[in-house]
Amino acid sequence: LKSEPSNWIEDLILAVRPLVEEAYPEVRNALSAEWWMHNKGADSLGGHPLHYDSNEHARTGAGFSYPEVGSVIYLTTPSVGSRASGKTVVLEQTRGGSLASKAFLVDPKVGRMLLFKGLSCYCEEP
Repeated sequence: LKSEPSNWIEDLILAVRPLVEEAYPEVRNALSAEWWMHNKGADSLGGHPLHYDSNEHARTGAGFSYPEVGSVIYLTTPSVGSRASGKTVVLEQTRGGSLASKAFLVDPKVGRMLLFKGLSCYCEEP
């Protein structure tokens, strides 16, 4: 987050940073942000399984490291006739916590940004 962006995704990260910091002030001093993306075909049914974000490459003596904040930015919406919903499910369940009593379903909309606690369990709806 201190060096110049090398691509448009890193430009986007810097552009949304003030919004993330407003919602999660504890990240104001963050030194890095991780990003990835995926693109699935119109007939994909798999979604993306329930998981917790972690950085396996930055293992500490106590195990994996986890982000302070998780996010999803919708760059597209599923095409008409697609069998994939593109919806994101976020459980009110964090790693090491009790089982979720609530879940939130977020519809994809171009430009929408979803923010949640970094230790939250989430998935793309199959």
